[in-house]
Amino acid sequence: MGETIEYGNLIRHKNAISKLIIYWTRTGNLPLQPVSISKILSEELQRISPRSRTMRLATCFQTVLAQYPDSVVIKDIDVMFNPAYQVDVLKILTEARKNKSYSLIWGCVKSFV
Repeated sequence: MGETIEYGNLIRHKNAISKLIIYWTRTGNLPLQPVSISKILSEELQRISPRSRTMRLATCFQTVLAQYPDSVVIKDIDVMFNPAYQVDVLKILTEARKNKSYSLIWGCVKSFV
């Protein structure tokens, strides 16, 4: 069983960075098959000049999501964390849910600072 942590409380949540965050939608008793979006999202971003990718990342992500049915389960969003983009990925994910119902499997790596 998982634990739901609201976006605003994520940073304050004890050990949140070391947990596997899963938001999983189920149809009956069978889980939906996760879809890797890293390749298709990378291809969308390659169509844009490197200088404009930061501004267009959210739009590209929503374009990719639009290709799948509602309640799709996605995984492999690592390309969104490119340090050159300097974006708030959690904000992009949250905003996208306003337009499209989706679930995300996301593995967090513990940071040793």
